[in-house]
Amino acid sequence: MKQIKQFGLRALIVILLLAVALCAVQREAIASNPGISMRVHVADPKHDLADSDMLVDVYRVADLVNGRYQAIAPYGSGILTWESNQEQRDLTNTLINTAFRRGTPIIRGAVCGRIIDHADNGSALTLGLYLVVVRGAGLEEYKGTVRLEGKTYTVTLAENDEYNFQYLPALVALLEDSGTVEITPKPDVIPKNPNPFPTPTPSTTPTPGPSESPQPSESPEPSISPEPTPTPGPSDSPPPYVPPTPTRRPDPPPPDQLDPEEEEFEDIFDEDVPLGPLPQTGQLWWPVPVLGAVGLILIGAGLYLTRKDRRKRENA
Repeated sequence: MKQIKQFGLRALIVILLLAVALCAVQREAIASNPGISMRVHVADPKHDLADSDMLVDVYRVADLVNGRYQAIAPYGSGILTWESNQEQRDLTNTLINTAFRRGTPIIRGAVCGRIIDHADNGSALTLGLYLVVVRGAGLEEYKGTVRLEGKTYTVTLAENDEYNFQYLPALVALLEDSGTVEITPKPDVIPKNPNPFPTPTPSTTPTPGPSESPQPSESPEPSISPEPTPTPGPSDSPPPYVPPTPTRRPDPPPPDQLDPEEEEFEDIFDEDVPLGPLPQTGQLWWPVPVLGAVGLILIGAGLYLTRKDRRKRENA
């Protein structure tokens, strides 16, 4: 009887260990799904901006655990949640400031427009929450700030010959079977004006000096000479041009007056990042009937051995 009990106990332990191992393998396969990737598009022919002009940095800020975003160091240790676009924008601003101070991007300087499916160290992208930052190629200093609704937000900068661009960072969720996530951040576009002040044209009419007196006209009728245009002196020259600092754009016009080709700055955060289906533990279903059958067998064996032992005691 002792041998039967020992055999049943060992069989149960082996089955449980196999079930745990299979679940772990399944979770790992889901978490490192090689089919998930992202691609960032910033091309804007209207403002002469191409994908090749921009670079992208990617920071991993949270793991996907049971359908919730579990923050990883140095971005905290709790669950990242938000209820509105404003809360999401504030959370993104906190994350980007932490990333610039203490974070390390898993992808640095990738060219926009290309599919990103692995980190710089060669590992595949995993399920979780990512912070995507776009910046101008060739800019050494690409960080700036902007005032929005009375708050200061960190932005990244880009430029070309005619425009300055300001980008807010974007939170991107990579979920199971999400495929390639397309990201299209919309910047705040500020036109450049290399010479906003008109340059006066020097007059060709001679200006009489202090010792010169005007000569009378030889015509019998008086003629009216054009008023002399003053020659711009040192004090009349326009001040040197100073590039404008990033400022908040004026409030947009009503929806019925919007140009269909223009998109609002706030539209990049109009949609919340989708949450994963609940639950996402990776547990397989086939161990359930197996474990149930093993449990019934062990219960039956226990009842049988108990009754057999009781009969022996009664007959003794």
